[in-house]
Amino acid sequence: MIAGMILAGGKGERLGGADKALVPLAGAPLILWAADRLGPQVETLAVSARGDPGRFGFLGRPVLADPPEAGEGDWGPSAGLISGLSWAHAEGADWLVTAPTDAPFLPSDLARRLTGHEAAAAVISRNGGLEPPFAAYRVDHRHVIYGVVRNGERSLAGILRRLDALARPAGANEALAFFNLNTRQDLVQAEALIMEHGLRPPRFVAL
Repeated sequence: MIAGMILAGGKGERLGGADKALVPLAGAPLILWAADRLGPQVETLAVSARGDPGRFGFLGRPVLADPPEAGEGDWGPSAGLISGLSWAHAEGADWLVTAPTDAPFLPSDLARRLTGHEAAAAVISRNGGLEPPFAAYRVDHRHVIYGVVRNGERSLAGILRRLDALARPAGANEALAFFNLNTRQDLVQAEALIMEHGLRPPRFVAL
């Protein structure tokens, strides 16, 4: 069983401090685009986010808070990973696949690419580097991962390296699939890509 988690803890500083997950793209919040792409690939899906979970009520998905011990310091995205692995274990999942909230065009076969092997984790690689938010972790390695974090490794890239994660190269024509939206200009570009490729926004009904 594969569980999925959308990483929605970003502050959106280059978007004027907006809650990045809720920034609209073609009329739908960014996180809904990510959920619409990742949801069909997994058996269960959650969101990792700080703050009021009620703002994601329209998704109908569980919202995972950081673990209490993360309050001891800035754990960054590793806090969400720990919570996600605990949740995935409780759900009976073998894998946890992660994706960022600001990748509205993520691949429809991401989970398949990153799971189904014996390694502790796998991650997408592109342009000679890793894309840490696009990764999968074996849930039965959660205690090892927790130990890595408790020992001071807080970056997802560092955790993946410590796990000797498999690198799954992105295809040569997949720039759109891993396009991250960080600025207002990125949003303008994404709107143009939606028109160019005839993409249909996910249906959004605000609560």
